Amino acid sequence: MKRLLSVLAYIGIRILISSTSQEKAKYKNMIKDWLVAICLLFVLHYIMAFTMQITSSILEIFSKNTSIIGNNGQDVLMSAVRKNLGGDIGNLDFVDSFSQIVIYIALVIFTFMFIVQYLKRVVMLAFLTMIAPLITLTYPIDKIKDGQAQAFSMWIREYIFNALLPVMHMILYYMLVGSAWEFIDTGGN
Repeated sequence: MKRLLSVLAYIGIRILISSTSQEKAKYKNMIKDWLVAICLLFVLHYIMAFTMQITSSILEIFSKNTSIIGNNGQDVLMSAVRKNLGGDIGNLDFVDSFSQIVIYIALVIFTFMFIVQYLKRVVMLAFLTMIAPLITLTYPIDKIKDGQAQAFSMWIREYIFNALLPVMHMILYYMLVGSAWEFIDTGGN
């Protein structure tokens, strides 16, 4: 808030030292942008909370499907592969047991890759949350040059993208694994 007051003081000084009425009108528009920045400062955390709530609500809808996520919250695909792999492999021929091991190793590798991606996502969301007040500070200054707030636009785009990334992953996983389970249940017919 103190920094936004210093931006207001900067705008006031620029209005006082400007010589033409056109410049004064431009700086008076900056006062409107400053008021928008004040509103953004108070509303931005609601935007972030609303985005995260929408994301968790959508993920909740998909997690209720027991064909992909079991009743006890376990992934059906990983559980089935673990169950088949943990069974009596001695009765399987080499090709079947090798293929199950390769599938399990691939699923474990993808699981670790997704863990790394989601940790990067969490760090990015934390960083974007921390710089949110700075984005509101730069809003009126950024609009001086060309009338657009590129920093705010980029911040909101990045925040929403990173927040909705798990929804996109869940939809893709639901489509791919769900269709694979349907293919297995029908026997490939």
